[in-house]
Amino acid sequence: MKITLFYTGGTIGMVDTPQGFVPDSGLPEKIAEHFSGSLKDIELSFISSEQAIDSSCISLQHWGQWIEQIRQILPHTDAVIILHGTDTMAYTAALFRLVFADTNKAIIFTGSQKAWVEQHSDAPDNLLSAISLIQKGFSGVSLVFSRTLFDPADCRKISTENNQAFSSIWQTPLAQMKNNQWQYFRQPEKIIVPKITTINPQLNIAVIHPVPTFPLELPNHANAAIILAYGNGNLPDDKAFLQQAKNFCQSGKPLIILSQVWQSEVNNRYASNHAITQIGAINGGKHTLENTLAKLIVGLSGRLSTQEIAAYFQAGCVKL
Repeated sequence: MKITLFYTGGTIGMVDTPQGFVPDSGLPEKIAEHFSGSLKDIELSFISSEQAIDSSCISLQHWGQWIEQIRQILPHTDAVIILHGTDTMAYTAALFRLVFADTNKAIIFTGSQKAWVEQHSDAPDNLLSAISLIQKGFSGVSLVFSRTLFDPADCRKISTENNQAFSSIWQTPLAQMKNNQWQYFRQPEKIIVPKITTINPQLNIAVIHPVPTFPLELPNHANAAIILAYGNGNLPDDKAFLQQAKNFCQSGKPLIILSQVWQSEVNNRYASNHAITQIGAINGGKHTLENTLAKLIVGLSGRLSTQEIAAYFQAGCVKL
């Protein structure tokens, strides 16, 4: 079995320098040496993205390049493990879950809280967990961290302080490893997505995060916007902003209402969230920010209308 490791950057492959952590060009050799002779019938190959980056620097251009590279890799390998920085791993995994929804091979994201070269690094165990899933026949796009298998539609980073960096928000994880055996809790949902050849690198999606006392503003140049409202989708009584939002929606641009609370469903229980949905904003329901951004990128790249994008969000946080 051939498994391709695709390194995008991030802590797992960093070394310390006087200027801080930077990508380690010797990572492939370190991984090969660590697993030498211990992986029966597994051939590991290593490919790096065109430019290894800290994941906090990610852009649409990076995502487009990586998607193209993975498409070129897949016909020549049995599975791909994407080594990614933790800061934006959930965002990339959510996007790739949609772009590669029809794959019958494993595309697994993992990384580490500590670099491979650091003492007590979690990197080798995370990588071995991903490999063991592939050996068991897992397929599809997922995220593996701290011996836990996550559905990218319902996953986000919750900690920088311990090895359990990620958590599912609404559902149980897909599986966990206990006593070196994977225990499955549920299967990932089947999804239907627009067919796209690439993502549009020119997209501009605004994210608005209300805080008390400060005014809200929607940028006219954005192709779409996400508002991280309070509670169940509540917004301040701001008539000027409501008029901006109405103009934004009437111009045919998707405006998604989410909650900034991790476990909260947008609804119309309060007068303070009723008005925004009446002017054409799309109810994001239980969607995570990561999954919402992924859906907007795919939907806009696929030239879906605002009405089609609204329908795209109707079925809940996982199944489209």
